[in-house]
Amino acid sequence: NDIPEKAKQTGTYLMAKLQGLKQQFSLVTEVRGKGLLLAMEFDHEIAQEVVVACLDKGLLINKVKSDAIRFMPPLIITEKEVDIAINILRNIFTEKGSEWTK
Repeated sequence: NDIPEKAKQTGTYLMAKLQGLKQQFSLVTEVRGKGLLLAMEFDHEIAQEVVVACLDKGLLINKVKSDAIRFMPPLIITEKEVDIAINILRNIFTEKGSEWTK
């Protein structure tokens, strides 16, 4: 297995999925990063709330600023696992997004 190449491909996949969330939810203002080290920025200072909501659903992410979170998955993460994480985020943004942007 070529772990660095697989990580690069999965990072590209994760970036595309995060960009999709940005298109779907106006509370996401920016997605940036390289490889599997990516960040998502919000239009309000909701990073802590997002981290807690994700943790409640089994997704571990980091708050890097009051309005930004970081994704730093293991190099061996699969596209299926990325999809699970994206679905968790999508559900959280759908459930709580309107109250966070007030």
